[in-house]
Amino acid sequence: MKKKRCQLATLIGLVACALALSSCHDSTKSGALTVDSLKYDSVTAAVDCKLSVTYPVEGEPALLSSVREYLSESLGDLYKGEPGSAKEFTDFYGQCMFDSLAREASAFEMPSGASYVYYGEVKKTAEGEKFVTFETSVYSYLGGAHGSTVFTAATFRKSDGRKFGEDMLKDRYSQAFTEAIKSGLMRYFKVQSEMDLESCLLDIKTYAIPLPQNPPYFTAEGLTFTYQQYEIAPYAAGMPTFTIPFSQARPFLIRAAADLIP
Repeated sequence: MKKKRCQLATLIGLVACALALSSCHDSTKSGALTVDSLKYDSVTAAVDCKLSVTYPVEGEPALLSSVREYLSESLGDLYKGEPGSAKEFTDFYGQCMFDSLAREASAFEMPSGASYVYYGEVKKTAEGEKFVTFETSVYSYLGGAHGSTVFTAATFRKSDGRKFGEDMLKDRYSQAFTEAIKSGLMRYFKVQSEMDLESCLLDIKTYAIPLPQNPPYFTAEGLTFTYQQYEIAPYAAGMPTFTIPFSQARPFLIRAAADLIP
């Protein structure tokens, strides 16, 4: 879609697209962003590849550019096509991954008829009056005992597209912040003591818990932290995730980030 259209033309275009592609294509408009939801799905005996993308197609230009760059980077940073084409973007990354897995399958056949698997999902997961958050989750199985999942997320300021990451935090080395991280992980693991929490972690002491590799991000409930598989805990622990409510997180946020929350 073009970046500049009158509201009526935009509405007509969105409705027409929704009716024509209702089985796999959904267009919605909320706040400063208009998004398209598209899917890539290709399955053979050796490869199972699926990608679902919620892609911003209209809105404030700086915000559009920033979100699109993040989405592309989260999927490999290879796309060089038209930035406004949601279908081209989705098909490109879906086909890239399918081709990669197909080459792998031709070189190394899976035992017992198993398939190489890639399930990717990019979606908008939270939105406020002043911010919007997108997440990317990719599951892959390339053989072995189990597959693996990689997760990223980012929060953007609607007014100018600024992406907030770890730089949104302040007082990260204060006792209060350390306690907030510790308490969040204790809730995730459902334990009551620091000793029990340490028993859930991989050689990490509760007084020196690292922040996740993925920066914190805003959800509807508050400031959220997500660790990757194996980052601080065994595979069986999943991806430790917890949220600090905005009312408690505000003292740990720089002013520019705090101004985005109610």
